[in-house]
Amino acid sequence: MLLGFLLLAGDLPVAGQSGPDADWFGALQFGGRDQPIQVSADSFEFDYKQSVLTYRGNVRAQQGDVVVEADQLILILENRRGLQLREVRALGNVRLTEKERSAHAEEAIFDRAKRTATLSGRVELRDGANQMFGERVVVYLDEKRTVIEGGPNQRVRAVLFPPGNVAEP
Repeated sequence: MLLGFLLLAGDLPVAGQSGPDADWFGALQFGGRDQPIQVSADSFEFDYKQSVLTYRGNVRAQQGDVVVEADQLILILENRRGLQLREVRALGNVRLTEKERSAHAEEAIFDRAKRTATLSGRVELRDGANQMFGERVVVYLDEKRTVIEGGPNQRVRAVLFPPGNVAEP
């Protein structure tokens, strides 16, 4: 599918959970599932020459429990034995959710070749009661490693609850 990309992965524990779903944001997957991907937006453009699809205005893409919302969603394709997804850019008021997990940012870029997800601009990550804040987040999907950076006006902040000691968000 056109939106076959991994959103986030990390390794911080989720309060009160253990096992494969205990990763901070786990390995949220959008695509490669049996469920259809539904996209809605105010407008759509397909630039055939550049192989770029652009959804604009109140964009919402959903597959199962995974939802991506943004002002604009740009899919950049490349021709390798047919059109395949190279990069996805979600721009403006970006919100990624799956059940109790969410991420908010001004921009999210998913680079399939580098296998990275980069969120920037007042990033806020939530997994149940656990929260992390920063200016920029880079997720290295294959390495299962996440780097959170502060900015000139925002340091990295975290609120993490030990397993079994969950407070209401």
